[in-house]
Amino acid sequence: ADLRVVSASEAFSQTFKLSQSETEGRLIYEVGNGEWNIPRLRHLLQDIIRHNSFFNDFEVTHDFEQIGRRTMLLNARILKNLSGQPAKILVGFHDITARTLFEAAEAARLAAESDKIRAEAAVRAKDDFFAALSHELRTPLNPALLLATSLADDTALPLHVRADIDVIAKGIALQMQLVDDMLDITRIATGKVRLDLRPIDAHIALRNAYEIVRADAREGQIEVTMDLAATHNCIKADAVRVQQIFWNVLQNSVKFTPPGGVITVRTRNPADKKGALVVEIADTGIGIEPEMLGKVFDAFTQGEHSSAHRFGGLGLGLAITQRLIELQNGKISAESLGRNRGTTFRVEFPLAPSKVRPADEPTAGPSVTPSVKARRILLVEDHEQTRSTLAQLLGQRSHSVVGVTTAAAAREIAAARRCDLVISDLGLPDGDGYALMAELRDAYGLPGIALSGYGTEEDVKRSLTSGFFAHLTKPVDIHALEAAIAVAPPALSARVLT
Repeated sequence: ADLRVVSASEAFSQTFKLSQSETEGRLIYEVGNGEWNIPRLRHLLQDIIRHNSFFNDFEVTHDFEQIGRRTMLLNARILKNLSGQPAKILVGFHDITARTLFEAAEAARLAAESDKIRAEAAVRAKDDFFAALSHELRTPLNPALLLATSLADDTALPLHVRADIDVIAKGIALQMQLVDDMLDITRIATGKVRLDLRPIDAHIALRNAYEIVRADAREGQIEVTMDLAATHNCIKADAVRVQQIFWNVLQNSVKFTPPGGVITVRTRNPADKKGALVVEIADTGIGIEPEMLGKVFDAFTQGEHSSAHRFGGLGLGLAITQRLIELQNGKISAESLGRNRGTTFRVEFPLAPSKVRPADEPTAGPSVTPSVKARRILLVEDHEQTRSTLAQLLGQRSHSVVGVTTAAAAREIAAARRCDLVISDLGLPDGDGYALMAELRDAYGLPGIALSGYGTEEDVKRSLTSGFFAHLTKPVDIHALEAAIAVAPPALSARVLT
């Protein structure tokens, strides 16, 4: 059979933009300059003739010259003449292009939504993992740091013993810095760093950062000089994070500068960059090899393998620094002439138009601990060593301490005796410290200090919202705890047992 087109509907002609003269009387495979010579259609029509059969809703996608790609459902069956013999083939075309495109778009949308849900679940799982890891790393170190910071102040001990204890405390603090760096790089990567951008004095942040590293520099026999020559030093930034930035760079210079070395801190307002503050921290340390300069701000990068082990750390400090600077519209670069020829880090921030309010500035560290009057303390902590160590140290400081391990026991003690203050862990065997604090505050007017291995911004915010007036992240040194106890608000005794 030659399969010539006997007639074509008006709908066919309009859809495929073919006139009757271009269709009727022509072989089906020659219609539209051969556009209908579709292998699958040819196979189906031949099969109908061969088997005297039919087909329904056979989907075909084909590219047409005038109308582009179309997806069609084909239906065909044999038409017989009066004597019952096959005479013609009726072929119907249903254009489902729009439906197909919609279904494809919807499938893509659902797939993207599913991918997003999976990605968010993966991020949550990673966040939960790092939070749990942080908690598990911090909690066992808590009694060690509490004891170390307490014994380091004990004038009854020989100086060399106190010095050894101070080494222990510094080792614990370094371990916690590594944990904080790990959490910071994760928060930055997932866009979860919150910044409080406001006009701040960059010179104050620099001086505070220097105060923190000064002891390490002195111990390493490194001279640090400050030349803060910039006349305009107000930048719009997060005061705490800027201090962290300067501390990271200064600490890096101290770390890689040998005894007898010099670190110079300079600030200036360059004439060729109006509206900018440039901070340069230059050291006479081990320098950076040329091939490593481009990688110095990459996470987990510390130059040659031997140096990484020699100086310790995870190689996260500068990576965190760069990302925090960029989040505050600044930039950082590193310059070095090579090994043993020192390094200069250059940090640039745009100036802020407003002046700084003194209250906006962070401090270099904990303020001097106010005098602490004796308190009746309810201590809720399920980690045995932390609970016993805290009870011992607080007792030595004239506080009366009742230690319990569960929320239920805490409720019983609060109901049975008068307390001035609650110090509570947040993860308890029979509940959480948040709910316990809210209950004790509402029932007895007790103020509370949260003590936890969880220390994200969300954790701190949740603690304050639930009724704690302070949140201390483990491991805690005894001075920070004393400072918090000293400023604890009074218990609302009028509400006791009401």
